[in-house]
Amino acid sequence: MKSEKQPDLFKHFIRTSMEIMKETGEHIPQIFFVKNNNELTTVLLPFDEENKNIMLFKVREVFNMIKPEAYYFISESWLSERKVGDAYVRPKNDANRKEILMIIEFKSDLTSKNCVIPIIRDKDNKISFGKKRVMSGNGGTTQWNFYLEAEGIKEHMDSDIEKMQKEFIDKRSKELAKKFASRLEKVIPNSPEFEQLSKEMYDEVIKFKKELLGEVNDD
Repeated sequence: MKSEKQPDLFKHFIRTSMEIMKETGEHIPQIFFVKNNNELTTVLLPFDEENKNIMLFKVREVFNMIKPEAYYFISESWLSERKVGDAYVRPKNDANRKEILMIIEFKSDLTSKNCVIPIIRDKDNKISFGKKRVMSGNGGTTQWNFYLEAEGIKEHMDSDIEKMQKEFIDKRSKELAKKFASRLEKVIPNSPEFEQLSKEMYDEVIKFKKELLGEVNDD
């Protein structure tokens, strides 16, 4: 007698979440915990940024109680793409951010899969999807990976952000030095030209600071 084939829940949640998104225009953040007998426990996550830590604490309690073999996190989100040397900007503060549907599979063996699907809205707010991307890894550094907490997830995230900020500071510092070096050699201290150059340098530093902190103009 052949053993019953286990369903591919990752593909199942990708398909159903896309259907929900297309029909309703939104997808409430939710987590599906799966025990080894395929028993599902669903947790809805209607939270905002201010209550995110509270929700994380409550979901963590459910995780510790259920002790799942795997779980699936599904949510709308923002995607921010950057190049090496660019400032680290939180996706919600990125003027060029892209709306996405995200489905992540976390397993107790510390492996994971992440599906990112671009959301395209037309003028009538009807939804279609861009090409989905599926990536495999070791669980990443997302704070929703409760399996990795024992591995020091916060330290991993802080280290990643610090590295990106250092790359950006190094790149922009060299650019500013190169931009003003030749002009500084030609001006007389305390002259009108020197005052104008000082103002330009100050404006560039303020702009640099805003880029570093992820500040974005809404206009």
